Amino acid sequence: MNSKPCNYDSIEDARIKRLCQNTVDSEVFAACFYGPKTYGYANEYADVNILFIASQYSRNINNFKKQMDHTNLSILVIDKKVFESDVNDGQLGESISEIMILPYRPWINPRYLEKMEVRTKKRLVLELLRNVILQYPELSTELLIKPEFFMYEAIRRRTKLFPPKTYGFLNVFNAKTRKQNTAFIMKGYLKALRELEKENSVVLSNGYIKIDKDFIQATKRQRNKLSTIQTSMYKALLPYIRGIRSRVSTAFLQDQRILAKTIHSKVKRNLFNDLDEAERHLLMPTPLGPVSLSDKTDIQDFVRKTVPGGENLNMSIEQMGGVLNSVFLLHLQKNHETQKIVVKKFEDWLGFKWLPLALWTFGTQSFAVLGQSRLEREYAINQFLKKNGFTVPRIRYVSLKKRLIFEDFVAGEKISEVVKRIIASSRKNGYTRNNQIIQAVGKEIAKVHSIGVSIGDCKPENLLYLKDGKVCFLDLEQGTRDGNQPWDIAEFLYYSGHYILPIHSDQSARTIASSFIEGYLNSGGKGEIIINAASPKYTKVFSVFTLPHIILIMATLCKKLGQKRINEEVHSVGPSG
Repeated sequence: MNSKPCNYDSIEDARIKRLCQNTVDSEVFAACFYGPKTYGYANEYADVNILFIASQYSRNINNFKKQMDHTNLSILVIDKKVFESDVNDGQLGESISEIMILPYRPWINPRYLEKMEVRTKKRLVLELLRNVILQYPELSTELLIKPEFFMYEAIRRRTKLFPPKTYGFLNVFNAKTRKQNTAFIMKGYLKALRELEKENSVVLSNGYIKIDKDFIQATKRQRNKLSTIQTSMYKALLPYIRGIRSRVSTAFLQDQRILAKTIHSKVKRNLFNDLDEAERHLLMPTPLGPVSLSDKTDIQDFVRKTVPGGENLNMSIEQMGGVLNSVFLLHLQKNHETQKIVVKKFEDWLGFKWLPLALWTFGTQSFAVLGQSRLEREYAINQFLKKNGFTVPRIRYVSLKKRLIFEDFVAGEKISEVVKRIIASSRKNGYTRNNQIIQAVGKEIAKVHSIGVSIGDCKPENLLYLKDGKVCFLDLEQGTRDGNQPWDIAEFLYYSGHYILPIHSDQSARTIASSFIEGYLNSGGKGEIIINAASPKYTKVFSVFTLPHIILIMATLCKKLGQKRINEEVHSVGPSG
């Protein structure tokens, strides 16, 4: 091209406006400059890109090439209603509203343009929040989100759906333009987030975003992963279905060549990584500070972070057992002081490892299978119970990529040992300390249920009784909110019953069940949940390894004591009317 360079800032706005109106024969409503020149990385000969929003445009959308004073103009014309349909709902595959998520120079009707920018970014934030909730259903309640996440993730999604755009986006964030472009982009996102806070969708706190709990629950009820994927695919295909891509001249045609000439290959790789790892802006709180979901800390890294000056450190690792998980006890000794850290490795349950458990509980209880899902639940339910005053191990650190959780070792007696002592004592009368402990377990589980949590894996061996009289919940990887609470009751009772052999007294089954149920009901537990635990759908599951008559004794007590509590509640209310 032999044209002389001309900066569009020096061109008279009136002349451009007149040229646009003559070209499309329509009244301008709003307009802005966008594209490589606006983003700051184009050379002086590059086109000047103009978005021209017409009050009414019969052709809906079109693109024109014009020249003015040796400057090439690329004019994108769109009808106002059509433009707003893309802003509000992505009706054009977000091919036009995409202009609003990157820097632009307002020209005509800047207030309208800002309004459309915030509206576009607000819709994107809501979509991305829903994606986060669906991808991390339990963890989403605890996540700290950096506002930058929405900028990078919105761009990353577009590069996945339309890879040629990647080069243009990377140019926007090159070293020379990154600061000013990021500031412009984030200004609109922050306005959108403040509006969403007023609408109770998010909470802004200390520079982070937290998702509102009611918004999380509403998202879980209304949407699923399949519908989200289908929506993304539909939006990606829309521009091609409607022929928009072939008619709309984008600002990225020469972006790959510009990127290759202006950015070093190493810097280029770093920019690609920035887009690919948007999840580094999603964080989990830990005592060592917020940890991003992209963190890849392993055991050695954890030791270096937690024990400064590790040269004089003695470290040993021992296996703690576990059929479906790898659990290790990490001993750290320095200057005659010893720390014990439990390290849990969450593997995927696949093949023969998972099949027996799936068959055992088929139709009764569903389990999280993937390691990431179970780690997510372990962390989220642990944190939720801790905030509500329950005793759980303190989580020191989390590495989602390595699927590791580091938590303090808790010293105490497993409730399974208390159950065994009750069985071995064979006492038919009297109320012992062991009975009181089982009653305390029932009380604590009732309190957990009262805040809408089900433990999911409520075996006695997953509970500890501490010296201070508290009950500690160890394994929460199957825990959920609003889950299967009768399963918790059934599993604790009937699994306890499997320790009772034919040589033992049946009285131990009555003692364990009555103590547990009494504690549960006296702490506000619902009689209906106790009765439901006696349902055949639960008893059949444990009949594989617990004696039938033991299950019958415990199930009968569930029905009797649960119904008794319901009757007492009815009588305490009195006749209606």
